[in-house]
Amino acid sequence: MKTSTLWRHLLWSVLFVASLLGGCERKMLEHICTPVESGQLVISELRGPQSEVDTYGQWIELHNRGTTSINIAGIRLHLYDIQDGGEKIIMVRDEGLTVEPGGYVVLGHQSPSLLPDHVDYGYDEDFNSDLYSSGQLELYVCNELVDYVFFQNLPTVGSLAFDGDLELTVDANDNADPNHIDSNWCNDASEVPSPTEVGIPGTPGEQNRPCN
Repeated sequence: MKTSTLWRHLLWSVLFVASLLGGCERKMLEHICTPVESGQLVISELRGPQSEVDTYGQWIELHNRGTTSINIAGIRLHLYDIQDGGEKIIMVRDEGLTVEPGGYVVLGHQSPSLLPDHVDYGYDEDFNSDLYSSGQLELYVCNELVDYVFFQNLPTVGSLAFDGDLELTVDANDNADPNHIDSNWCNDASEVPSPTEVGIPGTPGEQNRPCN
């Protein structure tokens, strides 16, 4: 074998081994699972792509309706596009991300290293596209489906929010019932001035406004 050919084979071998050792850029997640009671962790707000000038970005908000804190490392969100048949899975890989009783966590369409103040976790490594206009979002904890939301025509101004008057009292299963989507969810297009952001913010990380 020629010397040049031998060196090429050695180089490819080194690159192959290096790819095996360091090819995965995302942090490996140890097996973590914090079980939740029925109705304890629910989807409470969705904010998709906006048609007006906006700096807030897109997000999925979860709400802890229970009396104990929840470490949400390892939870999965399955997002289905009911129009075109697309499917994406978002997994939370932050082992220290906890939602306190009565608290909220905001998962945003941002890089984990470039999060705005209103976002707790960036999911771009799993799903770096716009949220679907119409679809179904399923929340899995410990491989169990604990909540899901069916939505159509996601607002392009503001967010789709679960009624703030019902948020702490209604059964979590009503999130998912298409027959209740008009009465229990609404488009929060409230204009809230901000010194640093532009757009219609919704209520990321806070109790939603009443649907009226």
